[in-house]
Amino acid sequence: MNVKVRFLAAIAVLLALPFAAGAQDKPCDPINSLPWWEDFQAYPHNTTPPTEPACWHFQGTNEPSIGSYNINGGYLTCVLDLYSTGETWAVLQNPFDTTVSVNHLQVTFSAGKSRNDASLNSDLIIGICKNPTNPVGNFTPLDTVLAIPYCSPDTMARFTVDFSGYTDTGRYFCFLTKPLLSSGVNFLAIDSLVFNFNDHCMVPDHFRVGFVTDQSATFDWNQYSSGHADLEYKRVSDTGWTTLPVMGRSYTYTAFAPNTAYMARLRQDCSLAYNGYSDWSDTVYFTTDTVRCRMPQNLLSTDIGNSTATFQWTTSGSATSWEVHVFNSTYDRTFTSNTNSYTVTGLTYGTNYRVCVRSMCDATNTSEWTDTIMFTTSECFPVNNVVAAPRVHDAQIDWTEGTSSTGEWEVVYGLAGFADGDELGSVAVSGTAHVVITDLDSATAYTAKVRTLCADDRTSEFRSVTFTTLPGQQHEGIEVVKDVQVKIYPNPATSSATIAVGGVGGQVNVAIIAVDGRTVQTFTKDCPADCEVVLDVDGLTEGTYLVRVKGEKFETVQKLNVQ
Repeated sequence: MNVKVRFLAAIAVLLALPFAAGAQDKPCDPINSLPWWEDFQAYPHNTTPPTEPACWHFQGTNEPSIGSYNINGGYLTCVLDLYSTGETWAVLQNPFDTTVSVNHLQVTFSAGKSRNDASLNSDLIIGICKNPTNPVGNFTPLDTVLAIPYCSPDTMARFTVDFSGYTDTGRYFCFLTKPLLSSGVNFLAIDSLVFNFNDHCMVPDHFRVGFVTDQSATFDWNQYSSGHADLEYKRVSDTGWTTLPVMGRSYTYTAFAPNTAYMARLRQDCSLAYNGYSDWSDTVYFTTDTVRCRMPQNLLSTDIGNSTATFQWTTSGSATSWEVHVFNSTYDRTFTSNTNSYTVTGLTYGTNYRVCVRSMCDATNTSEWTDTIMFTTSECFPVNNVVAAPRVHDAQIDWTEGTSSTGEWEVVYGLAGFADGDELGSVAVSGTAHVVITDLDSATAYTAKVRTLCADDRTSEFRSVTFTTLPGQQHEGIEVVKDVQVKIYPNPATSSATIAVGGVGGQVNVAIIAVDGRTVQTFTKDCPADCEVVLDVDGLTEGTYLVRVKGEKFETVQKLNVQ
């Protein structure tokens, strides 16, 4: 739909017009530079204007003429008078140049009726025609306006007509006047005609090429209403262009050849809302770099643990290895990887880190570092002070809960020093930091590992203990005492605690172990039968301790809370 804007000029439009490039340098030249204007000439006082303006063809019952008005300090302001009966044509003989797309233009002009008489109302039809000397039959109307009476040219109504709806091949601008009554007369005047681009399919401006590498170049520009554009490029030595549909205000193309001279241009694609395309922008020239070591892409973390983090990235170019830089305010390490993934170990749980990667193509040729990404190691805290109390065919495993414990753990066990995948079994423990592993071989070394289970399938790192089961009597002739009784009271204790041991019949060794693994007290006592060992806890810090009671044929661990 054509857009039409009407308003009353507050001052003489003629005096406000810019004397821009594009005004007639000589009569009837093609219109190839905008804005282009026609003011129907201004003459000094007492100078007689011509009866017909230059470069206009008229067709009708009466020949239009130049009319003049004495305003603005003695100067005559001239207008085009379309006084006639019946239909009258006024065709501008300056064609639109073939380098200008007609549907990218608009015209703004002043128009009015010289007599305030309804019987003299006329339609003023604006359009484009193909034949500049005979517009009848080849005229395409674009808009119609109804002029209102005026007193002088500075009080004429101002109109704008948009050519974006024009789809034919004509290149000449036309006015057609039609009286609204068959007996009517045209009393119309035209002034201050200005052609300019409409804003529907403007050429994108400030088109330029920015960052250039061996294979890529980034282009940016100022875009207009459609948001769609065609970007074309070619080698300077080639004849054919390659077209890339693009959107927005910038685009990066990544498939250029290294060390090659290219040229590129841009036009707006208005086909979705208007007709066709804008004209092409100015052409830009650039040369890609020689082949260089290219930066990795798509760096991301794939597995974050308490003390480990695994990263992967997309390789690019001829890199054979990569450097992984992990850092924060207190940690700064760089690692080398021969594949496009790497696992960093030895990190601190619950801590923020940053990481970036760069390619290494040879000893002296490296890429830029990627943008850094941030990660945080898990806050699933490990257990403390894992201890074992082995017997012949089982072992009691105890530990102290870690910070912010969830009360859920996993205990994995196997032969001493077992590798991942070689475990003999695992036990899920809930609520109490204690488990008994059964069905063990006597006189055999084992390792038990304990880790905390947290939400979202997160786990802490393992803490382990290695122990050896006691020999059985069938192997060593040692009688295993099965009915040993150990009890600690009071528990919690404030100043002292008593360990009551029954059914021993031999020497008993007692050790109090803090949560950090330190042994804070030890005792040895002969117990031919039942006996008691009194522990002085008055000097111990409040908290949980493990009490290990060990005899020749047994070992057990219990917890003691000191308040």
